[in-house]
Amino acid sequence: KSLLALGNVVSALAAKKPHIPMRDSKLTRILEGSLGGNCKTVLLVCVSPSAVHVQETICTLEFASRAMRIEVNARVNKSVVEVDAKSLLADLGSDSQESCAVALEPQLEALLRESGEALEIARQEAERHQALLEVADKEARRLQQEAQSAERRGLDWRKQAEQFELNEQRAHGEAEQLQQAVREAESYAASWSAELEQSPEIG
Repeated sequence: KSLLALGNVVSALAAKKPHIPMRDSKLTRILEGSLGGNCKTVLLVCVSPSAVHVQETICTLEFASRAMRIEVNARVNKSVVEVDAKSLLADLGSDSQESCAVALEPQLEALLRESGEALEIARQEAERHQALLEVADKEARRLQQEAQSAERRGLDWRKQAEQFELNEQRAHGEAEQLQQAVREAESYAASWSAELEQSPEIG
């Protein structure tokens, strides 16, 4: 029933009829200010590409077409109030002014006291945050220095490892040369031993 009443309201607004049945349902009464009032309203309709819902899709598009024909003249609400200070002071008697001042004095004192306390709390909170920021800044600088120091140590260790690797390669080469020299000496000694065995004995 509410959706039917909404369709009737949209049709009446689109046709610019003099009577708009806004009170036919709760939905139209709630949307009275949005549909025909001083505002801009966006209406979204959803359709389905399925052939099973073709009739509902056509009805929805017809409803959207009627809604597009609604014309509204939204404007900013402005009101101007002129106050004459002299006439206002004349209307207020001296007694009423004094009584108002006396009545407002405790409230003003309470407000001043509360604002002072709030200001002091805000100042203390700001100082605490500032101290936390300084501590965090110092910690960040310390961590950065440690990271740089660790990076330098890592570079030094890498250089030392490369130097150790070069020394190891050099020692390996020298060991191979010594092994080659030993093999050559053993071969030379074996040849000399064979020659001595084959030569006739002296004396």
